[in-house]
Amino acid sequence: MKAYIKAISYILPENILTNDELVKEFPEWSVNKIADKIGVNQRHICAENETAVDLAIKAGEKLFLEYPDIHKEEIDFVILCTQSLDCRLPKEEK
Repeated sequence: MKAYIKAISYILPENILTNDELVKEFPEWSVNKIADKIGVNQRHICAENETAVDLAIKAGEKLFLEYPDIHKEEIDFVILCTQSLDCRLPKEEK
């Protein structure tokens, strides 16, 4: 049996944090300095209770809208790659 990637989709969190907003929290940095150091002008931030799995589900739903020839019944498996925990680990009490 062969496996194929027939389509890829993605989703970004709706909340956007710009370098302008970041400078308000860290006034010792400038917008240009942040952009030069990390090469990013804005970043997408998850909502308070939004997890990597929530985003994966939204990306899957978007995929089926973008590729109407692909049907849920035809999917054998989904690959999710993330460095984000789906929930916070409890803190160890001392």
